[in-house]
Amino acid sequence: MSAAIVDRINAAADPTEQLRIELLAAALDYAAQGQRIFPVSPADVRYGPKAKQPVVRWGDRATTDPDQIRSWWSLWPYAIGLPTGLLFDVLDVDCKPGRPNGYLTLRRLHADGMLGGVVRWVRTPSDGCHAYFPANVNPPMPNDQYPHVGIDVRGLGGFVIAPPSYVETEHYRGLYAEVGSGEGIGGTGAPLDWRRLDAELSPPAKDRGAGVPGTIRRSRSDQRVPEVGAGIGGKTAANPIRLLAELIAEVKAAQPGGRNSTLFRKACTALEFGLELDLVIEAGLETGLDEDEVSRTIASAEKRVARRSQQIQSQIKNQNQTNNNEMRRHE
Repeated sequence: MSAAIVDRINAAADPTEQLRIELLAAALDYAAQGQRIFPVSPADVRYGPKAKQPVVRWGDRATTDPDQIRSWWSLWPYAIGLPTGLLFDVLDVDCKPGRPNGYLTLRRLHADGMLGGVVRWVRTPSDGCHAYFPANVNPPMPNDQYPHVGIDVRGLGGFVIAPPSYVETEHYRGLYAEVGSGEGIGGTGAPLDWRRLDAELSPPAKDRGAGVPGTIRRSRSDQRVPEVGAGIGGKTAANPIRLLAELIAEVKAAQPGGRNSTLFRKACTALEFGLELDLVIEAGLETGLDEDEVSRTIASAEKRVARRSQQIQSQIKNQNQTNNNEMRRHE
């Protein structure tokens, strides 16, 4: 956010209304660049979302539609949420009191030559920062946390709050502000080498936990987005990465009492379109489901889709047989 915008907000007779106007203009600008957006609560709301939580089911409601954006921001100066993993990935640097200083890790990553692809720097209200990179595509970058070194990464299925958003939490308040140089979200930088970063920042294997029993959680370096058309019965997704991001977001948004059923449905959809389940599984674990629950739910989804695949193959076989019989009859 430029100093001029801050000055306009501070000088306004109604700063809240001026902030809403500035946020609406920024939201429309993001949309014009092809970036889908959604509203995020700027503060704790009684009987509503907490600060920094999405106001809508953003996995399927994030949009570039100007009319919808105007409708949302006509109500309140919502913070602007941007889905990650589609146009860009984000390296999130933490600098909160009593926690590891992520800037020390950032200095190390810079020395290792890993920040050359950054297209945007954003200062966060907690004195941290977001480094934007062009999105990884195949494989996409997952979301992950490295709390022992003050770093998170936001990739497919995640989101960040964007400038010029204002948030107010129990521990801090302030604006997200663009700082330094960079080409912006549409810039031509280079994707973050997240597999190298994961190798450098991950704690020893003994400290990571056993993970879901069996082979259900494969190594991140083995993740792939399959080719379009890999689903059952030739089922295709026009944009498999976007579909996967939406499925992950819906799993993460599931509330207690509906987490298992949501994970089951979204896992079935992913399997039907031939998408890998690694990131869907991680999203299920992030909702608070334990590893046994996730393992059982995924196994049920795999059985369900396998049965459906067999039914489709049988129908195709029967139809081919019928067609062959018709051809012989007319010979």
